[in-house]
Amino acid sequence: MYPTCTFCGSQSADHYLKGQRGMICAACTRRAGGVHAVPERTTCALCGRRIGKRVGLLRRRTVVAVLVSGSATLCSECLPLLQEASATAGRS
Repeated sequence: MYPTCTFCGSQSADHYLKGQRGMICAACTRRAGGVHAVPERTTCALCGRRIGKRVGLLRRRTVVAVLVSGSATLCSECLPLLQEASATAGRS
């Protein structure tokens, strides 16, 4: 069984990054950005955080959707980790 990107369905990317609930390819990680409106109670396809939830030590940050593709949503908390992991994988 080949890895499949939760967001675009790709099975031919050079590498994939795996979350608790799905995978994302490097191309989708590069496409992510901005803020997208999503239905209430939507959760991140990788980590399961609820979009709109307040996070952080003092609950000052709100989790927002930074990539939406079909029914898959990527949250703002996962994006920096994915970008860092993608950059690290690109160097090796």
